[in-house]
Amino acid sequence: MKLNYHYGEIISDNNKALLALENMLLLLNKLDKKVLLYVTPHNFDAVSQYSGKQMTEIMKKNIKKISSKANSNNVTFLNLSTLLPGINFEPDCACEHIDYEGKVKVVNAIIKKIKKINNYD
Repeated sequence: MKLNYHYGEIISDNNKALLALENMLLLLNKLDKKVLLYVTPHNFDAVSQYSGKQMTEIMKKNIKKISSKANSNNVTFLNLSTLLPGINFEPDCACEHIDYEGKVKVVNAIIKKIKKINNYD
């Protein structure tokens, strides 16, 4: 049930957090700042097991909606939602707490993306 609470809401176009994100990205674009917008890893294994395909589809639609806000040249979107298998998540927490190995993978994915953005490959 915790997973449904955290992920069950379909993000609407007038969602306050989504509108705030959009406004922030517009401001940062005006200020000519580079932005790396990323979605943290999600425990799709647990969501699929306990909440089913309908919930994973809601999550995927929400990620797509968030990524649609990364629509300027200064914003790079990085979807890490499927980066980690369920074993890297704390089983008693539906808030996506990840273990050390998972954190290392997240950091490395972000570093790799930043290097690519800045042509350091």
